[in-house]
Amino acid sequence: MSAAAAFAYQGPARTLVAACKFRRLRELAEEMAALAAPRFAQLVTSVSQAAPFALLTWVPTTAQRLRERGFDQAALLAGALAARAELPAAPLLIRSRAAGEQSRLGRAARAGNVRGAFTCTHPAPSRPASPRSLGATSGIDLRQKRVLIIDDVYTTGETLNQCARALSGAGYEAHVFTFARTVRGHSQ
Repeated sequence: MSAAAAFAYQGPARTLVAACKFRRLRELAEEMAALAAPRFAQLVTSVSQAAPFALLTWVPTTAQRLRERGFDQAALLAGALAARAELPAAPLLIRSRAAGEQSRLGRAARAGNVRGAFTCTHPAPSRPASPRSLGATSGIDLRQKRVLIIDDVYTTGETLNQCARALSGAGYEAHVFTFARTVRGHSQ
């Protein structure tokens, strides 16, 4: 799994993520995508030289967070980045079991908390699939098998690792892009 982030999770980047998530300012996802666009374009260009991405997907938020916020910030960010790059975006991951809140846990606890928490909903086809079999991803050629997972913050990487593992188990090659990444030695 390769991973890239547009910014360090500090200063204005941290403030922007917090405002989007905790002040429920969903329109900030578009601003985050605009700010991250240059770094995102670099990643897409460099990785796509070998083979293009089939689509962008995202780390799904919990049902509780979705009820509280009324939106999934990672889905909004993925949609905005996909539109800028003219790439498709679709939900390939679901939470297959409840996991507690990650933000207050240390590295070891985070790993156990999300282990096995994600499932891929559409395995990579080994031959052309009919659009009906792909549901929300109809019209997208998943035979490319390269998927870019989008999230707002890369902290320890445990959540993204579990998402990549679920996608890998379904036959995909997963890469990661986040708006921000925590800096070692700094608290989140």
